[in-house]
Amino acid sequence: MWYAVGFAGNQADIYEFTSRRLRDVWVADRTPWVGPRERAALTARDQLVRSTPKWMRIDGDEQAWRVLARERVERSPGLRKHREIIMYDWPASDHPRWVATAPEREIIEWARAIEKAEE
Repeated sequence: MWYAVGFAGNQADIYEFTSRRLRDVWVADRTPWVGPRERAALTARDQLVRSTPKWMRIDGDEQAWRVLARERVERSPGLRKHREIIMYDWPASDHPRWVATAPEREIIEWARAIEKAEE
């Protein structure tokens, strides 16, 4: 497992990731609502990790997949046209991973079908 800390005011939340890549993507995310020094990578030996019970650690993978999905949508003109539908807060927790990894054509077809159904 890989770990990171996210600071919100005086509160430090510990995030747990299944890969270093996902942890590093999440830590490096610099959107307007995440300032520099608000996120940092930790080792398993860090006191913050060791003192935080497993049940209190946040699943960071989903957060990292959201970052990757958002970055992909912003880079692709085809996906950007359907940003509202694609980046909607869908209840399926695997949605961001799907957006980050599925073929672009598949995502666009899905988005068009959702938009058509809403007409």
